[in-house]
Order: sequence, then C-alpha cells, then structure tokens
Amino acid sequence: QVRAVARRALQAAGYAVYEAITGLAALHFMDSHPGEIDVIVSDVVMPGVNGREMADQLRITHPDVPILFVSGYPGAEIERRGLRLQEGMYLQKPFTPEALASAVHGTLQRSRQAVSSRQPHLFQDPPDR
Repeated sequence: QVRAVARRALQAAGYAVYEAITGLAALHFMDSHPGEIDVIVSDVVMPGVNGREMADQLRITHPDVPILFVSGYPGAEIERRGLRLQEGMYLQKPFTPEALASAVHGTLQRSRQAVSSRQPHLFQDPPDR
C-alpha cells in the first residue's frame, strides 16, 4: 500500500508522520491539532473528499501549511480537473522513498522561503488619548 510505504520512507528520513485515511479525516485532524503539521502529503484521488476539495478547505483554515500532492495522473490532467498545482508541489507515482523524502524537503523549504519573504505586519495598540 502506497500510504504505508510513504509513511516508512518519511519516518526513515526523520519526519514525524500522522496518517489520515480520508480527506475528511485529514481535515478533522488538522482542526484538532493546530500548529502541529508542517506539510501535508496527499493523493489527488481519494474517496469522499478528494484532494482538491481538501486543499480548498485547508487553504481557508490553514493557509500556511503547504500540500504536496501525489498521483498516478500526469500533472496536466490534474490541473485539467481543477487542482492548482504550485511548482514543485506535485510528485508523480510511482516514486521512490528517496524521491518522496526529497519532495517533502523541497516543499517545506519553498514554503519557509515564501513565509520569510513576506512583509512583516506590525500591529500596535492605538495611543492612549
């Protein structure tokens, strides 16, 4: 099973891995563990809530958590189905454990660079009158 191979590969690379069997389970997990997840690895085609629907919801509730999509479909077909793939955030199946670990590492690096390049927002209380 792909999920078990992916889990073992990422654990061997030093990542803590939480598994969700469905997209809906992943959404519930994210809501009950805010701030604990650095990256999501998700298939595009899943029963119930598919990868696109899950990503749409997560972009609202957890906009800073990057998603690495994996699929047996080519990237062009996935985009044709309505999923916006960001550069480097897609891995074609079949993949090696090393390719998965490298893709997760690259996704995290790109996400951290994007966050650090944003202009800081400073909030301060209005002066007392």
